[in-house]
Amino acid sequence: MNKRFGFSATYGFSSIIDAIEFAGKNGFAGVEINLNMPEFFPERYDKQEREHIKKFAKYNNISLTFHGPEDINLCSMQRLVAETGVTRLKECIDFASELGGERFTFHIGDSVKFTMVDGSIYVEDYYKDKFKVVLNDSFKQIVDYSKDKIIVCAENTGYFSSVKRDAIKQLLGKGLYLTWDMGHSFLKKEQQEFMIENCKYVRNVHIHDVKGKKDHSIIGEGDVDFKHFMSFVEKNDLYYIIEVRPKEAALESYKNIKEIFKE
Repeated sequence: MNKRFGFSATYGFSSIIDAIEFAGKNGFAGVEINLNMPEFFPERYDKQEREHIKKFAKYNNISLTFHGPEDINLCSMQRLVAETGVTRLKECIDFASELGGERFTFHIGDSVKFTMVDGSIYVEDYYKDKFKVVLNDSFKQIVDYSKDKIIVCAENTGYFSSVKRDAIKQLLGKGLYLTWDMGHSFLKKEQQEFMIENCKYVRNVHIHDVKGKKDHSIIGEGDVDFKHFMSFVEKNDLYYIIEVRPKEAALESYKNIKEIFKE
């Protein structure tokens, strides 16, 4: 099985070194450091510690990928909100790059949704042209800043509107790539179609199973046909990140995915 599997490090780790040790001990090729966790915040690590982590990962043959903070919202016409989000992502990109990270995934966020008498509407769908400008500006800043530092990937998550899809397509292959969350797209047809259509730009994959409407389930216990979906990107230069938590469930998922692809 010539696939590079990693896991998402969130709860249960005291430091990045701790997560790397867990990856090495359990046969993972990599670990995705989730920067939502205070234990992994950039400001916790000085220059010397960053250099040590980079060397430690390389010594243990563990590749590092990073997941940006999810409470950042780029999909906002409140200019200060979007600008602050970009600034924080730049700090995280620097951090990931200094640690030798190979991929950096970010969420786009969502606009406000209003409940109407006959349904609901997102503000981004009402002001499509304005939101395209906002998103294009944020994406361009992120792409320009990450050049020669790390591969940045937009993830399919949340409300994956036509505005977001159009903004992403403007920069695909021009410094912006994709993280395909197969669990999210399994539940949402528009995400699945977009990722398959643009699979040549996928550089990172999140995998977890879906039981009914419950995603992030242990791989092998749900309905996702991993062989089918992973066949679209099997020739790409990418990592498969097991996004199942806690770490014990990630280990069970790792065992199951290896059985699925066992020759």
